[in-house]
Amino acid sequence: MLATQLNHLIDENKLVNNTVIRVRKHVCNNIQNNKVVLIVLDLDILGTDDSSEAENFDGASHPVIVIKAAKISDFNGRSLSVSPTSSLLISPTNIPEAIRLKGWYEHEGRYSNFETFRSEMVGSSGGADGVSSSCQSICVGANVKADYFTCKATVVFMKKENFMYQACSTEGCNKKVIDLGNGLYRCEKCARETPDCKWRLLLMAKIADVTGDLWVTCFQDAAEALLGQTAEKLGTIKSTQDETQLEKVFIESAFNSWIFRLRAKVDRYNDEERLRVVVADVKPVDLIDYSRRLLKAINDLSATLSIQ
Repeated sequence: MLATQLNHLIDENKLVNNTVIRVRKHVCNNIQNNKVVLIVLDLDILGTDDSSEAENFDGASHPVIVIKAAKISDFNGRSLSVSPTSSLLISPTNIPEAIRLKGWYEHEGRYSNFETFRSEMVGSSGGADGVSSSCQSICVGANVKADYFTCKATVVFMKKENFMYQACSTEGCNKKVIDLGNGLYRCEKCARETPDCKWRLLLMAKIADVTGDLWVTCFQDAAEALLGQTAEKLGTIKSTQDETQLEKVFIESAFNSWIFRLRAKVDRYNDEERLRVVVADVKPVDLIDYSRRLLKAINDLSATLSIQ
């Protein structure tokens, strides 16, 4: 169905090899023989290969490729993604940085041994990206998939308001329960009433490094690590309304540095794009490893400056 509807565009030379299209409206008609019949109602032609640049690309000459508005990801290695708003130049002669990079490769880089990139730590820990720059690169592409990045950052603020709630005690259910006031708690999801419940954490924290700051969402395990207390212990403090003890927990947890593994995704809500960042994992800073990475970053920077 799709090929049939695109035939007239091919006849008019509007579609050639490597043409990029965007489907704006489609209908899934039915399923026949385990194949989905897709009818395209509306589409945009985003770009074509009129100059045959892709077919004539010579990678053997090791050209310098300059990309504007690329999205950087460090999940399972380092990768760059482009969107319709990105622009790409091959071996530009009017960009000094590209010329210097080409010169470095011709005289030194081609003889170097490059290590595989490992996304264990970035930001102020010695890598190239930090909290702010990583999220900016994610927003550029607005990918439907979540992006992951790792950084060393410091907790500068945590919200005490609604940072925990009473949840259903049923295994696998974390739905908030309703206190019926008679010693029972009702879960609307499970449609049952129980005499007990469990405490769940949902902590909003602001983390920062030298590149900027960022609001992140911390669920149970991550929140317990940052606060240094279990949900049960915090629930007991909250139940006894010991505000002094609760305040002490938050004060002692502030301005501590951690290694964060963050999951970031651009969501659309009411025609507005919002970046949502969730803490996937958090670990204490290994000072020995951290110092080793800083020294390596200094040496790498010194080597880079020496060739310019």
